[in-house]
Amino acid sequence: MHPPIGTSGAFGSPASDTVRWRILGRVSSRPAPFVPDSQAAVLDGLADAIDTVLDAQFDWINRTRWKPVQHSPYWHEARLLRRQKGPGGRWDDSVAVDALGLSTTFLVAMAQNMEALASLLRARQVIVPLPPLCRSLLEAAGRVAWMLEPLPAREGRVDYIDVRIRAARIAAVQLEDYTRMKTVTKNLKHASAPKWGAEVRKLRRDRLPDRFLRLEIDDQDGHLVILKQQLPGLRESADVFERLHHIDWKAGGLYDYLSNSTHSTPHALFELTAVTPEGYRRFELEDACLPCRLCKMAIFTMLHTWGLIAGYIGQLHEVVDQLGRTVAALPES
Repeated sequence: MHPPIGTSGAFGSPASDTVRWRILGRVSSRPAPFVPDSQAAVLDGLADAIDTVLDAQFDWINRTRWKPVQHSPYWHEARLLRRQKGPGGRWDDSVAVDALGLSTTFLVAMAQNMEALASLLRARQVIVPLPPLCRSLLEAAGRVAWMLEPLPAREGRVDYIDVRIRAARIAAVQLEDYTRMKTVTKNLKHASAPKWGAEVRKLRRDRLPDRFLRLEIDDQDGHLVILKQQLPGLRESADVFERLHHIDWKAGGLYDYLSNSTHSTPHALFELTAVTPEGYRRFELEDACLPCRLCKMAIFTMLHTWGLIAGYIGQLHEVVDQLGRTVAALPES
């Protein structure tokens, strides 16, 4: 029988465990999770590493402006896209534009999650709040990996997947996006619901049938699948990310762990708490190994995604490899 969480005041810790900490210039007596002082330098080192990565990315974006260079995979795909035809006529290069725009949007969102991770590390709030942010990072990275997935190098050059497959994948992401917006705004009875309903109809009835041949579109009881490009679930996207970047994270299992921790599966919480002599539960860590591994995974996830997008537009990104080596050398406890 597990002692209840939260049985002493609002935070479940006896007064003797309460610490005073300062945030935004205000002193608070709310209890923070217990982290040994010996681990403070490890957590601060990770937070500093995140700052270094984010600063380097900001400088790189300001320098490159995400501008594709000539003979980059983006440049080749844009050229090939303009040669494609559908029932509505010849294509333009908007698929490449959308692929880059969606991918960089996901990467910017990942950077915002990284900002939050750095703040949590410095505040020592490194137990419960980390998994949701790490899960979000892995989800975004999985989407980008699926959208920009290249084929292996062949005859000394890198060949990207068939541009019609690329277009089908971008269409799948956009269709899910529009459908989710329609569902959410409708359920919230928001004024924009009719607009999103119209966008979904336009995409399904006009834009996609104009671009793709009838034999390329499979209507599975109202669910459109183009060129067999079924949008993977978020867990499956993590597997795509792992396969693409040749890493062994057991990404599916990692995603399951992050999901359990995010959705407050009881034993995922029990494993992160300790019973005090008074019989209460408090969140505490004996060492910083768990949050450090999660944060390093998050940093590498963003670095891999940044490198993938940079490669797509043909911009040099040696800084990504340098940052990866720096992060890999950081201690975990």
